[in-house]
Amino acid sequence: MTQPVPLSWPVGAEAPAGTPPSVAHACRLVGHDLLASAAVRQALPAVTWQLGTDELLPAGLVILGLANGSERMVGFGLDPAQPEADVVVEVADRVQQHLNGYAFLQWPRCADGRHVLRPARWADAAVWSCVGPPLQQVRVGGWDGED
Repeated sequence: MTQPVPLSWPVGAEAPAGTPPSVAHACRLVGHDLLASAAVRQALPAVTWQLGTDELLPAGLVILGLANGSERMVGFGLDPAQPEADVVVEVADRVQQHLNGYAFLQWPRCADGRHVLRPARWADAAVWSCVGPPLQQVRVGGWDGED
């Protein structure tokens, strides 16, 4: 039983050929917001995306992961055939859960400085939202950082 070598690319770079378009789009948007945080850039100076498959996953699903250098931080199954906004929300949510829960990085932060923005689907877009105060909603991929 051999596993294919996963694709890997730096966060902020274009996804390599063979990456499902919805996954490439999600990585571009979430990656932008990751790199907008000085705290993330400092804690994860060599952060990369990893994309692979596994014969144990149902057909069509992929494994998307995040690594820092040679240390794999998180990986999760993902259905790239979902609507694009749902893929973006799922990637944002999984990355945020890991960073907040295991890396102790409060990312991305609400304008109030006490909470984190939560990924959600609003209409046909993936957004970060915070009930505030102040009420805040920013498209995933459009967050400009707090630090």
